[in-house]
Amino acid sequence: MINSEPNVVLFTMTLTPQRQQEFTLIGPVAIGQTTFYAARSSQLHINTLEEARRIRRIGVYRDAVEQQLLEKQNFNNLVIVSKPIYSAQQLVQGRIELWCTADLTIDGILKKANIPTNLVKPVFTLRENLLYIAFSAGSHPAHIDSWHQQLQQLHQNGWMKNLHQKWLPLTQFPKAIEKLTPRDPSQP
Repeated sequence: MINSEPNVVLFTMTLTPQRQQEFTLIGPVAIGQTTFYAARSSQLHINTLEEARRIRRIGVYRDAVEQQLLEKQNFNNLVIVSKPIYSAQQLVQGRIELWCTADLTIDGILKKANIPTNLVKPVFTLRENLLYIAFSAGSHPAHIDSWHQQLQQLHQNGWMKNLHQKWLPLTQFPKAIEKLTPRDPSQP
């Protein structure tokens, strides 16, 4: 819907250069990481992208940021699935060696798959993720501005920090709230 209809809001979207050109974004509201995970029993050690590229099978969710990032890095060992829960299941069943996903969502995915979190471990962090609230093209500018102002106020008065400490205590808190608007490609 966010790609085809006006006045659609998505909470949250990972910032990428492509998405910054397609959507108006407000945030960041959270900061996470894209990480490679292995089964707890695995002896894999990954220190570079080149080492990860040599792994036989890496699970990713179709059209997710992780798939896009790895394909841009010329990974041809991806096992692409329609739901992230499938990658989690494949990892613990030994059908893939690594699973590339966001650290902020892994616990929820594992819970949904009835997989204890201690059965997987992080082995290599690919990148930091800045998470934003996204507004579809054609969204009313006054509504976007109102969201921006309200989120800035919640950030400044400490409400966001309290919420962040409750739900994401081990992650970095965003320093400020900004509004990113798509640039007209014909403009310098």
